[in-house]
Amino acid sequence: MIAVIGIAGAKVKVKLGIPEKKPEVHEHELIQDVPPEMSYAYEEAMRSRDELWDGVGREQGVFGGYDSVEPENGDEITTEFRGTAYKVACHLAEAGEKVKFISLAGKDLMGDALSCDLEERGVDTSCLRKVEGKTPVEVQVVNFLNDLQFSRADGVLGDSLTPEIIDEYSEVLTGASAVMVDGTLPERTLQHISDVYGGKTKIVFDPGTLGGAEKVKLRKSDALSGMYCIVPGRMEAETMCGRSILGRDKLAEAAGLFIDKGVKMTVITMKGGGLYYSTGEEENIIKPERVLGFAEPEGAGDVLTAAVVRGVAQKLAPGEICSRAMEVTADYLKDIKDEF
Repeated sequence: MIAVIGIAGAKVKVKLGIPEKKPEVHEHELIQDVPPEMSYAYEEAMRSRDELWDGVGREQGVFGGYDSVEPENGDEITTEFRGTAYKVACHLAEAGEKVKFISLAGKDLMGDALSCDLEERGVDTSCLRKVEGKTPVEVQVVNFLNDLQFSRADGVLGDSLTPEIIDEYSEVLTGASAVMVDGTLPERTLQHISDVYGGKTKIVFDPGTLGGAEKVKLRKSDALSGMYCIVPGRMEAETMCGRSILGRDKLAEAAGLFIDKGVKMTVITMKGGGLYYSTGEEENIIKPERVLGFAEPEGAGDVLTAAVVRGVAQKLAPGEICSRAMEVTADYLKDIKDEF
């Protein structure tokens, strides 16, 4: 069994069609599909959409009027759940691993939806606690040209995932073949997990964002001392170690800093495909057959981290872990279009 710890959130994307272009679209029906706390944001976006179209010209504007822009549909709303821990848990379950997701969700519609989504994907949610507060939701509104018009985020639960709550699942953590943790946890919780459980199980840490990396900067934190493996992106690793990482020598220097801090295995991912790993005794750069030069391969890092966690749980050698992880990630990358 693999335990995964982190806060998941939802992203609601509202793509606005051309106003009055398709009169059969009823905006009040679409509003019903938006989380109640976000209805105001959607209504504001509707008003800004009309203003935008007035600004470019309904008939003779720079885009040539209505007939020059043909969206496939009218207004469209999509919802997806996000977060490094969430994505890793789902990828592990898809690979056939037994996964327990240790997290918090609000007692709201999105919290219920998150729980159902994880269960449908095969993730054990018995350690997903419902608490007062809002499940994190980000709403993005884009216009008919797919330009971001409005963004708003509500709900913060990360600070509520305290060491005391973590300890309630101590049997799960000590019985896990590996534990994955992301940077949505507060600093003191990361430190606690490292101090208390680092010697009892193998912990894999992925900061997920630059904000998550900031929490474990080497100059101010000892939270990495109990981590078996860390999987930051290059820029996240720069934030964590406090120095630029350009070139193999700099990669090795950064890995050395992490190893000196207590990390047994460092895996630094690079945009477009490829990774560098080091244990202090061995190191290597592994690249897929096709490296993306300009694409933004969103999600590839989560795929790779999940594969690393799985390899750690299976007690594979570091080189084999990373080779297998690169194979899985390359398979994911093969369908991504490489363009400016």
